[in-house]
Amino acid sequence: MNPETDKILILISSAVSWNGMKPLQGTPYEDRDFLRRIAPLSRLELKLLENDVLSASRTSTGMDHAIVHPHKKSYVVNAGLMYGYGEECEEAFLKLFMRAWNGGITEEDGLFVMDEGTNVIPTIHVKDLAVMINKLLINKPDPQEHTYMLAVDKGGVAQTQATIVESIAKKLGVEKIHKVKHAEIKDLKLKEVMESLASINLHMKTSEYFDKLMKKEEWHCEGGFVENIDKVFDELKTYRCLRGIKVFITGPPASGMTRIADLYRNHFSSAV
Repeated sequence: MNPETDKILILISSAVSWNGMKPLQGTPYEDRDFLRRIAPLSRLELKLLENDVLSASRTSTGMDHAIVHPHKKSYVVNAGLMYGYGEECEEAFLKLFMRAWNGGITEEDGLFVMDEGTNVIPTIHVKDLAVMINKLLINKPDPQEHTYMLAVDKGGVAQTQATIVESIAKKLGVEKIHKVKHAEIKDLKLKEVMESLASINLHMKTSEYFDKLMKKEEWHCEGGFVENIDKVFDELKTYRCLRGIKVFITGPPASGMTRIADLYRNHFSSAV
């Protein structure tokens, strides 16, 4: 390895590494708050990895261990829950969309909100995140000034578990949204999805560094998941090759209509 060649290390982390933090009253968390972030035990390894990356650009030469290496720069980009382009990154969003698309047939009809659903969920569209990373690579800021950056959109406090679920339900025509407790969900996969959305409660502010570099026209979903549900759903249909099919099955009583309809519905829902 040539020590004279510049090296850049970027870790794309997740907002879940802050899940141990309590919500601030009326004030969002900012980049500088990373020094006091608290990770739950389940995410402690992620926080430790962040710390390792932050220290990667520091040199141990001399008395001052905080000196930035002249040829190495490292950054942590802490991203909100990612969405968009087929929901490949965040399984929770995909599960909600698929449940709504299939009509909620795996358990009681409808979608679910765990507890009250008032917890704030920071998000970022994958395209916006990619643009931010690209700008970071091009501009290469001084790690002493910008080393830990929050990559979130501007959904703000209005973007909660409940509003996210409601936006999906409204878009796909699901009428029922149930408020449930953790123990009331029997479907283990659904329980895992709801836990991932209910466990985070963070109001985060877009990094000032990214905010200055991102032009208005460069944002893909600046307002967040809920505000851009039409665009997000259109992307889902495109990348998942979804096409709505309506089938009308009729016949006299006791002719097996219900059984045929259930078999048809179950077959296509499992194929999606």
